[in-house]
Amino acid sequence: MQRLRIPLLSSWLIIGLTACQSAVHQDVETALFNPEQNGIRWGLVVADLDGTELLAMRADDRFTPASNTKIVTTMASYHHLSQLSEPQHNPGTQVFLRPADEQAPPDLILRGGGDAMLTDTPDCEVHCLADLADAVAATGLTTVARVVGDDRLFPFERWGVGWSIEDLQYYYGTAVSALSVNDNLAWIDVVPGAETGDAVTASWQAGDAYYTIANEVTTSPANTDRALRIERYPGADLVRVYGTVPAGSPTLSFGLAIDDPAEFAALRFKRLLEARGIAVDAFSAQHRPLSLSDEVPDEDSERAVLITSPMMGPKDAIATLPASPLTESLKRISKD
Repeated sequence: MQRLRIPLLSSWLIIGLTACQSAVHQDVETALFNPEQNGIRWGLVVADLDGTELLAMRADDRFTPASNTKIVTTMASYHHLSQLSEPQHNPGTQVFLRPADEQAPPDLILRGGGDAMLTDTPDCEVHCLADLADAVAATGLTTVARVVGDDRLFPFERWGVGWSIEDLQYYYGTAVSALSVNDNLAWIDVVPGAETGDAVTASWQAGDAYYTIANEVTTSPANTDRALRIERYPGADLVRVYGTVPAGSPTLSFGLAIDDPAEFAALRFKRLLEARGIAVDAFSAQHRPLSLSDEVPDEDSERAVLITSPMMGPKDAIATLPASPLTESLKRISKD
């Protein structure tokens, strides 16, 4: 009899565990797969730390993972953190002088190093674009022909595969670039009038004027619903703001996506230089087209996973802003 107790006990444990899994499976199925959730697709896998699968539902269906991708991206980044922190992958933001002929002023190249934390807001304390402007002013330079935003560290692949066109104008669909300032966003403030029919102001926040605003907003009676829309097609320079805002409402602020972050950064750097007495005639951007060498290698490939892009152009920086630690970006990525 003693010999029978162990298999009997094991059998009961297996039956109990199976019953428990069945109950959990039923609870989850009831919660997720019911008429109230029509139109929503769910897929899930639950496993223990050893990888043993405890629960699976539609685990092999294909989904667009959206922000769940950030979990995998963050894990991969921490796995390669020491390599990604090396200068060739994280060089910081640099300024180079590109001399012209003797009769013309030089160009300034603002080269992005992939720092996602770079900013030029008035309250900036670290990773400030203004520090680079100060460094340039300290050289005694007084005239610049052009500020060129250079984001060639990354290929010019601004949007991810599968991004919806209607999302590209908003903060969560802004373009990706190796030269990014202020999250690649420009902010519009909309201020309604005090009374019905009063003029509505739609204007850029300080330093954000980049696109043209077509203001078609009217002030509606107080205590009515707001019906405000903002429209900008990808590649367009016109932002159309239309609809109604109730009288006396507080200021409304909207972050709009930037199609060409490197050009936007060049414009903002131009303004910082001008504020320091340096005359700048123009601004532009310099990009690197996507090539086969940018493709992620297959699992069985002998190529390195981390691809180093060639740093083209001038070699000696006249000013450098060290890159923010990648861990700071990962915190932002995982939360916002």
